[in-house]
Amino acid sequence: MNVKNKPKTGLGLLIWGLADLYFILSVTFAMLLGVVLPNIATELHLSTANVGLLGFSFFLSFGFMQFFAGSLIDSKGPRVALGTSACIAAIGFFLLFQAKTLVLALIAQMIIGVGFSITYVGAIYLAERWFSKEQFPLMSGLTQMSANLISALVLFVMAVTGTISANFRIIAMILGIISLILALFLFLFVKSVPSKQPQKSPLLSSNLAQLLRIPQFWFGIIYFGSNFGVFLAFSSLWNIPDSITYGHSLETATKMSAMLRFGGAFGAVLSGWLVRQLGHCSTLVKVYSTGALILTICLIFGPVFPNIITFSIMALMGFFFGGTALGFPLVAQHIPLNLKGAGFGLMTSFGYLLSALLEYLVGVILNRSSLPLTVLEFKVALAPLVLFTLIGFLCSWKLSEKGKA
Repeated sequence: MNVKNKPKTGLGLLIWGLADLYFILSVTFAMLLGVVLPNIATELHLSTANVGLLGFSFFLSFGFMQFFAGSLIDSKGPRVALGTSACIAAIGFFLLFQAKTLVLALIAQMIIGVGFSITYVGAIYLAERWFSKEQFPLMSGLTQMSANLISALVLFVMAVTGTISANFRIIAMILGIISLILALFLFLFVKSVPSKQPQKSPLLSSNLAQLLRIPQFWFGIIYFGSNFGVFLAFSSLWNIPDSITYGHSLETATKMSAMLRFGGAFGAVLSGWLVRQLGHCSTLVKVYSTGALILTICLIFGPVFPNIITFSIMALMGFFFGGTALGFPLVAQHIPLNLKGAGFGLMTSFGYLLSALLEYLVGVILNRSSLPLTVLEFKVALAPLVLFTLIGFLCSWKLSEKGKA
């Protein structure tokens, strides 16, 4: 890119920052699911399986729509795609506020999922467009870091202030209003870099066919999707109930869940910084994936640890999962410019769809009429998370830099 067409850093930060705020909102809601679902279950008289179904419905629509989100950004532009999706999310929140039955709650969750489906892809897309190739790994890490950090702070503050048991309708109304405000700013300010605009994006079927002919994209989508799906399923829904089963209070369990996100925030930004300073993105992916596998096994299959050890394991587990963001700059080296949106969308789609499946699967395994659940039952139910972390670990060892495959 010549100097004349070089994008302004300040404007790039503003545009990426707005998209990142929207992504932060989606992650915060995903984390709050584990907090508000017990309240929804009480008001709507839901079983454990139906609680899992609510989480499943959100991530199902969230993940499925990402098959189209990336191509929509490529063809319609980020302003229209992001602004419209924020309006859709707001509609879902207002419907959730009014929900009196399981069916209405499920519909609301799916609408919110459709609205939020473009958030991660949009933030990553704009980071790739407005910043240089050397800056992209850091910006990718910052995207995950900011979302993990802010959502963790929200949970921590709610736990400390005692608002963790707030009614879900109040939370839905607040998030709906925030979504509308963000929609306005997204419509006003977001745009792509003119000199980096790709050619007209081909049809989705053509995108998929072209992408799936790239071996590194296969390894990248499985690596990212497996690790991201496991982290999201655990941190967003089942981590807090699991911690409560170990005898922790809701407040303590929420703080532990926040540690996962704090760790993820630090791990994501550090991974991006290290790639910028040292290079060797594929090597760092292997290191982070190995750590994620070890810590997941320790937390799920390990003994009952003292609180300080559990907090530390949660933080380290989140730290290593934070490196999952490196999948984007690594895969971006292997796919054409006009397929970046579609490629990123497919990667995140697989992660969120897997998260939806795991959330529901855990709920089905745990489903029983009598409570409380036992520690052993949670170990069995969470075993699929370990399996997919292992799959992500194996694929990380097949990823390489462009020209070194």
